[in-house]
Amino acid sequence: MPSKLILLLMLLLPVLSLPILAGDAVTLTMAYRTTEKLPFIARAPDNHGLFEDMYLEAARRIGVSLQIVRLPKVRVIKGLMDGSVDFYPQFTFSDSRQGYCQFVANGLRVNYYAISRPEVKRLERTEDFDGLVMLHVLGNPDYLGMLGFGEARVTRIDVAEMDLQKAIHMIEKGRADAYLYEAEPLEYALAQSRSTKVQLHRRLHQGNEWASLGFSKNSRWAELEPNPDYDPSIPVGVDNQPQRFVAGSVPARLAAALYEMRQDGTLDTLYQRYLNAATDTLPAQSH
Repeated sequence: MPSKLILLLMLLLPVLSLPILAGDAVTLTMAYRTTEKLPFIARAPDNHGLFEDMYLEAARRIGVSLQIVRLPKVRVIKGLMDGSVDFYPQFTFSDSRQGYCQFVANGLRVNYYAISRPEVKRLERTEDFDGLVMLHVLGNPDYLGMLGFGEARVTRIDVAEMDLQKAIHMIEKGRADAYLYEAEPLEYALAQSRSTKVQLHRRLHQGNEWASLGFSKNSRWAELEPNPDYDPSIPVGVDNQPQRFVAGSVPARLAAALYEMRQDGTLDTLYQRYLNAATDTLPAQSH
């Protein structure tokens, strides 16, 4: 995490214990799509998983309540745009999304893997994707472009709502060639499926980045001010946004609580509890 972001979060840590103003009790609404993303969240209406535990703990630390709502992804996006949803627990930054969301690190790391038919031996270069039929969930980022493979000549199948078991099934049945997604849930889903007809590609992306949550700029709790560290000469991103949350505001305190949970080992403990459950069953030839 860049030093200026760490400094900002350290400055925010003392406000964690500030009291909520009388008559203004806070309930934060976290929304997630209805499909599962294990081990982070189960299929609706079951919210069990890492997201529920980590955000309930963060809310407890700053003295607010948390409610979790499950909606189709398009309705979640609409809620973030109009402020009826306060935040999405893990939201990939994009130029379009930063128009209605402010992004802050949520304390988790994120990497990206792919699954494919066994005949697809390698997915490491742009030309490896040429000619493939790629699955894509509406509302998800363009992972091909985001990871540097945007010039690949692919056919894209857009699916409105799809969990990872459905993606695995579609590849098993030959309805698509490959699918890109976040590493841990993809690896977890493949282990749970015990499929021998789907190949895991771990060398797709060599990065290991901090994940972020997206907080609605139209939330009643969002208080924003110009970011003095913003540098217009470099691309806008999670670490370089034109605005920042006002110190002491609810989202600033939520961000500080998540940072504190990363520093004191709480997030790592939760992460290991959920992530260690199934990955030992993966086939040795996955690469």
